Amino acid sequence: MDENLDWLGYDLSHEGTYAKVIKKLEFLIRRSFQYDVWQKRSKIGVTTCPICEGEMHFLKPESHHYPQTLFDIVDSCLQDHIYKNDLDELDEFDICKEIMNKHLTNQVEWVVLCKQCHEKFHDNVPSVVEAMPEAYKIQKEKREEYFNKTYGGTQ
Repeated sequence: MDENLDWLGYDLSHEGTYAKVIKKLEFLIRRSFQYDVWQKRSKIGVTTCPICEGEMHFLKPESHHYPQTLFDIVDSCLQDHIYKNDLDELDEFDICKEIMNKHLTNQVEWVVLCKQCHEKFHDNVPSVVEAMPEAYKIQKEKREEYFNKTYGGTQ
């Protein structure tokens, strides 16, 4: 990063400040109406947890950004604008809107897990972490098959 990269009063050249800005943006994104819409839409057609294979109508399904986290997605967006040198033209809500647009136009990847497996993944339970790449791949294929069959196309 540049030696002094000031954006909206934040010095993004300091790693700690940069991470705080990303977390603030994550907070705003997760509390947006559009994120709520994406959360609900992301679960359509998912009937079982790809890790424990439990039926979702008995479990609480939760969408999980994978393989990139929401932190990674926000970081990538900020880095893109830093590279373009247009960050000064934007505010927090512009960034949030851009990221939510990516969500609502299926430009982010995710997997739907039951609440228990989602918590285990975040707790770094080895069996769940190791199962995630294959679970993600299988669920993505099933999701695409469901939408092709049901709606004649993708989400």
